[in-house]
Amino acid sequence: MALLLGCFQIHVPHLARSPQEVLARWYHEGLNAFESNLEGGNELLRQFGRAVYDLALEFPLADRAAAEAELAGLLKKSQAARQEIRHRLEQGRDRLLELNSFRPATAQKIIARIQEQDRQPELEDYLLDVFDHFGVRIEELAPHTWQLSPQGITTDSFPAMPAEGMIVTCDRRRALSREDVGFLTWDHPMVAGAMELLLGAETGNCAFAVLPTANDRTMLLEFIFVLEAIAAPRLHTDRFLPPTPIRVVITHKLADVTEAFRGDAWEARLQKGSPFKLLENADIVRRILPAMVGAASDLTETQAAELRQTALKTMNHLLGHEVQRLQMLQQVNDHIRPQEIKLAQSQQYELAMALQESRLRLDSLRLIWKGPSEALK
Repeated sequence: MALLLGCFQIHVPHLARSPQEVLARWYHEGLNAFESNLEGGNELLRQFGRAVYDLALEFPLADRAAAEAELAGLLKKSQAARQEIRHRLEQGRDRLLELNSFRPATAQKIIARIQEQDRQPELEDYLLDVFDHFGVRIEELAPHTWQLSPQGITTDSFPAMPAEGMIVTCDRRRALSREDVGFLTWDHPMVAGAMELLLGAETGNCAFAVLPTANDRTMLLEFIFVLEAIAAPRLHTDRFLPPTPIRVVITHKLADVTEAFRGDAWEARLQKGSPFKLLENADIVRRILPAMVGAASDLTETQAAELRQTALKTMNHLLGHEVQRLQMLQQVNDHIRPQEIKLAQSQQYELAMALQESRLRLDSLRLIWKGPSEALK
């Protein structure tokens, strides 16, 4: 059997009056499997597999005319079934998905942003500081490429670090050219784990500083709260409400001065100091500081409520639209099962509960003395 496919010829050799002839003709004349993509192959095999098998065994010994007639009937039924299955599959196609599956202009913008991100030095500088902080031994093998060794690590374990160490780089081209070199990005398990290690440690979550001022004596308490939703990972709540820091600065008179202390200019003026002179004052410890914490918590809760409502509105808009889309598609496409709609509605309900019950967690605080440094001696 020879088939002409474009500028190619496909040769399917078989012995005449043999089981192979039945299979070859069924594949070609019944299913058109040699010249086109076979759709619904499993369904066709379920319908005709036994009939093809039985006919193939009987074909060499059966009466020629009867065998040819039976084969012709089988081929005709297979053709009709193939056309029906193809029609059903065509009706179930998501044409909207096909139209939006690839957008060259959008893809080029994304690629350009990735390339721009790769050129930024922040990740490399951050990782070098993290490795130094946790005692990871570093040996530079080439520009932007290091050999990491776990010997000397000051923590119980460093995330994604094998016992024998590893070679890493932040250069995408070098990582693509070397299979033995790990490519570190902000999404790499080692980077994400190192961030979690830093954020989960107690080091740095409570501090004291002095803001030298000649004609002022004010205590400032700077809070960093984190609003986070606790939910099952399958819900991906971070799509709508990722862990969000909320910063508040309160004076000892319970005034909110957060806006007056934004930016880096005032940070550069901070100096080291000792808080013991302030903490020796019983009124500060027992009355003023607790009142400042309470005032900051109330202010932060107000901001958190706004963030929850914004996240809830975004989620309901997105998932509500998805539920409506499925319900409309179900009216014209019987492939949309009721279970899919119920699953989308259940996910929307669970996300709404998780977002509404998101909690505030005090992550860190800093006591700042705004006044003459001599007052603390």
